[in-house]
Amino acid sequence: VFLPQLAAFFDISMDELMDYEPQMSKENIRKLYISLASDFTVKPFEEVLEKWREIVKKYYSCFPLLFQMGVLLVNNSVQADNMEQTLAVIAEVKALFARVKKEGGDAQLMRIALNMEAFCALTLGHADEAVELLEGIGNKVISSESVLAPAYQMLGKQEQAKSVMQTGIYQYM
Repeated sequence: VFLPQLAAFFDISMDELMDYEPQMSKENIRKLYISLASDFTVKPFEEVLEKWREIVKKYYSCFPLLFQMGVLLVNNSVQADNMEQTLAVIAEVKALFARVKKEGGDAQLMRIALNMEAFCALTLGHADEAVELLEGIGNKVISSESVLAPAYQMLGKQEQAKSVMQTGIYQYM
């Protein structure tokens, strides 16, 4: 009861009063990602997972952060203590990607969240769900690799063209 009155007195929001920001900048997301990725290499998985969960809970409406946190956990899920925990973590992340896909607001972010949700479904052994998620979506967006590689080739830069295509293939696998 006291905090809303205090915020009104100073003519600021409750979030400002509590110094809470529901959104993180791209730079802060990047720094947090790097920090947690480093933690996954040196600290126990369960300890970093708990920290990950706290961050996701705190910034549950920051969809770019949620997406990056999902990618981070997918990349580190094999460090779990056993296969059961790995699959549980993948299921948790799949739900996070579904939330980003449903509520993210940014079309590109929502599309890559859909792809990651399908990847998680496939990892969990639910091929039918992955097909259901992606079937009919099609590749409506031209990938940068499909333009950049031929451009390098036309310039006689065969190694760069090959590198770009290999990177694109790897990303789409």
